[in-house]
Formats: sequence, C-alpha cells, structure tokens
Amino acid sequence: MTFECKVGLACDLCGECVDTCSSGALSIQEDKLHYDGGKCTYCEVCMDVCPEYAIRIYEKD
Repeated sequence: MTFECKVGLACDLCGECVDTCSSGALSIQEDKLHYDGGKCTYCEVCMDVCPEYAIRIYEKD
C-alpha cells in the first residue's frame, strides 16, 4: 500500500506532525513539509496533532 499527503495552505511549519511521526515519513526541508510515502504507516497521528488541520494522508489508488 502507498499513501499520498496533501498539505493545506494553513500549514505554518510548526513541526508538530514531524515530531510525532514515529516512522520518519515527515520532515521539514527548505521551508516545506516533505513526505516520504514509502515510510508512512498511515497511523494518522500527524493529522490528529496538527493544530491547523492542514495535513491529510490517504491511500493512493
């Protein structure tokens, strides 16, 4: 299974999602949120902790 990530404009790069991602799928690089779908386990913790509700991870078709 592979997953995709959509980051909304409300993202302020606070890093909450990065700090809570146990698989290391999220990082901040060059002032952007970087997502590695190969590492994502779709635990949804990143979506739950985002104070701006700016991140969505979903299964790719």
